[in-house]
Amino acid sequence: MQIENIKEKKTMKVTLTGFPKPEVTNNGADVFKEYLNQIDPSTYSLLFDCSDLGVFKPDLVPVVEKLFRLYDGANFRHLVFIKPKGFIQDSQLKRIARSINDFSGVFVDTDVEAMDICDS
Repeated sequence: MQIENIKEKKTMKVTLTGFPKPEVTNNGADVFKEYLNQIDPSTYSLLFDCSDLGVFKPDLVPVVEKLFRLYDGANFRHLVFIKPKGFIQDSQLKRIARSINDFSGVFVDTDVEAMDICDS
């Protein structure tokens, strides 16, 4: 997981690659909260580049759902996910998003689409 604060675009970009591991996924909330304290979420977009994300094991689903709730509850201006290239990964993320009432996140196909939303 790599987090980048693109200050000129008021976008926090999180790049997720490979196969998620429990220790990294569990640590994600702490790392996210550190970055969250550095910005005003209501003026920022949160962008997840999941294009190279691998399939995650079923035991990680509750952890990822908890993280989605954290991201959604932070009240970012925009919450955008670049879809994973793989069908299974895409289905996993969308299933988790659907399980959250009034989930504000948007799934897009490309970085260009994502940045267009973040810039709006």
